[in-house]
Amino acid sequence: MKKLALVIMAVCSSATALNAGGGDVATIAKMLDAALRADKKTARDITAQAIRMMEERKIPALELEPLAGRTLELLRHVIETPDDARAVFPEATASRQILYRRYREQWVTTPPLVVRIVFDCRRGREPVCVAVEMVKR
Repeated sequence: MKKLALVIMAVCSSATALNAGGGDVATIAKMLDAALRADKKTARDITAQAIRMMEERKIPALELEPLAGRTLELLRHVIETPDDARAVFPEATASRQILYRRYREQWVTTPPLVVRIVFDCRRGREPVCVAVEMVKR
């Protein structure tokens, strides 16, 4: 119960900061920390909001680097299926590699965080996330 209250406070304060023109690195870092303690659905929503804040505020690369590591760690816990990836990155580009009785999907996101997400999709089974990694620019 205490963790849930903490997550709700973090989301409300971050939404207030976003509306008030905030969105600095410290606010985004607090949001990512709160998302690490939240359940998967709430964490996915908080992560998507933090990434939108990074896009809107045009944070410089030097300040974005520590946030990128935290975000990547969080994405590895949050993204399990293509639906999860679509919820966090609605504008990601997907490509497929067709193999015998399966295919691989590779999703690449747009800046500020360029992330590659790879799903292994076997016939008759749900797609499974096998890799989440940063793309070097």
